Amino acid sequence: MRLRLLGLAALVFIIEVMIALYVHDRIVRPFVGDVLVVVLLYCAAAAIAGPSVALARGVLVFSFTIEGLQALDYVALLHLQHVRVACIVLGRTFEWTDLVAYVVGYFVVRVTSSTHASIRRRAMLSGGGTGGSASAENHLASEISFGSMTISPDSHSAV
Repeated sequence: MRLRLLGLAALVFIIEVMIALYVHDRIVRPFVGDVLVVVLLYCAAAAIAGPSVALARGVLVFSFTIEGLQALDYVALLHLQHVRVACIVLGRTFEWTDLVAYVVGYFVVRVTSSTHASIRRRAMLSGGGTGGSASAENHLASEISFGSMTISPDSHSAV
């Protein structure tokens, strides 16, 4: 079990609950909340199965599937329409914008996972240990990695 990912999942879950209870607007609750759902699902699953691109894709497909089922009002088909928690957790209305939010969440997961992996890999190389040196982690924390391209603040081009 990867405790950092599990802790992150718990933190995102708390944020989601706070959004659901206290935010009633047109952007944060419907859009940011759906972006965070993908992050939450990925972190929870990655805590058990380990982080991977395939897992991130699977979470995106799962999110799209649930949204598609909402178009069919599957909560009513399961006779759960009177169960408030089921309606909140499973959702009852299809929205195209939710699909966009799920894709944004997928890219958030991919970019942050790639950046974290790049930082750990370089810290290990420069520090020689599993945690690397503190200075290496501080320096590498400002790098951004997109697939095989890494952008560093002390270079003027992508590597």
